Amino acid sequence: MKRIICLALLMFIPMGVNAQDLNLNKFQSSTFEGLAKITGQTLGAGIFHNAGTHGIGGFDAGVKIIGSIVPSGDKKGSLNDTRVVHLPVLQANIGLPGKFEIGARYFKYNFGTDNKEEVSLTSGILKYNILEGLAFPAISIFTSFSRMEGINDFTVNNFSIGALIGKGLPILNVYGGAYFNHSIVDIDLGPDSGLYPTGYSNKIKVNSGVLVGGLAVSVAPFTRLNAEYVLGEIQTFTLGLIFSLF
Repeated sequence: MKRIICLALLMFIPMGVNAQDLNLNKFQSSTFEGLAKITGQTLGAGIFHNAGTHGIGGFDAGVKIIGSIVPSGDKKGSLNDTRVVHLPVLQANIGLPGKFEIGARYFKYNFGTDNKEEVSLTSGILKYNILEGLAFPAISIFTSFSRMEGINDFTVNNFSIGALIGKGLPILNVYGGAYFNHSIVDIDLGPDSGLYPTGYSNKIKVNSGVLVGGLAVSVAPFTRLNAEYVLGEIQTFTLGLIFSLF
């Protein structure tokens, strides 16, 4: 079983193709909105793997890979010929009193092929369980904030808020819901010999509403394999391996 899990993760990773070139001075400003749209929705994906919350002292931790399919109309600029943008993340959540749960995500990753940049992502997650019981599904609301930085001239902040409903069974947990993303992308290019000899600054705001569905399957004691799909203007999928207790 462990071999199957590792193989699934390894097969998923090559599907992503990184942004080819992160030197934004080389690209027309008309391409930046597509980049902002894709990075914003990617940061809002994969932030949960069930609709419930942990009890006091309960926690989970794991690794996820989030992939966003680049629409054909946005395969230009730094996303030229890019099929999928993917992000690997580490995530942990812990239960609090009052049916609350907090979580965090982190990664540091080298993006690009022609001009590599070390990019970091940090996220904070807050979830509140409205309803859950043996005869009832779990219903929760949540909000999250994610920030991507590391590229000298490009920073992304994403805010998400939404609701989830799901049901946990002994070996399977299914969930679905909807949420809203608000992304703010700050671009500040210094004077360069490329297209912007005097520099270029812009703040791009992107809003998106999405539907989400996912499941988590028990593959070993306290261990679940999570798969999730987000339907929106950008299609996003997540695969994760989660260790969970209480």
